[in-house]
Amino acid sequence: MFRSMRPLTGIAMVLALAAAALAWVPKAEIKAERISPTKFRLTGKNAIGNLDVLVEDKHLFQGFKGTGKNGDNVVDFDIKSAGLGQGWIIEGKNGSTVIDLKSKQQGVLSKEWKVTGKVGDKAVDVTIDGDWNVDPAIVSSLVAFDNL
Repeated sequence: MFRSMRPLTGIAMVLALAAAALAWVPKAEIKAERISPTKFRLTGKNAIGNLDVLVEDKHLFQGFKGTGKNGDNVVDFDIKSAGLGQGWIIEGKNGSTVIDLKSKQQGVLSKEWKVTGKVGDKAVDVTIDGDWNVDPAIVSSLVAFDNL
């Protein structure tokens, strides 16, 4: 019986490796980092210019507020809870570009989060890896600055 399971184990390993290989990697040179227990900074450079956005807890651990600059653009967005177990809603603007994203954990114990929605007229549908040093909601917001 166990001998017949070997091919299935190999297939499962290949699928796991393929899923890991498909994890989101920013195209632009941008990153998110924690600067205090409730503050994060998005930095780097994308097609618009230099990115420098401070993201802070503004909703009593139910969300965050991001403000700063992306090139000459003023950046202003909110990250709010979509409800218990429903993920995060990310809404705002990068200059005149509208940010409208939703991020949802793929399963209760999963480290993967699915980010969908639109940034301007571009559709977003990516999976990110949740890094608990930088809240997955913050990493999800970083996707908005890579999809330009």
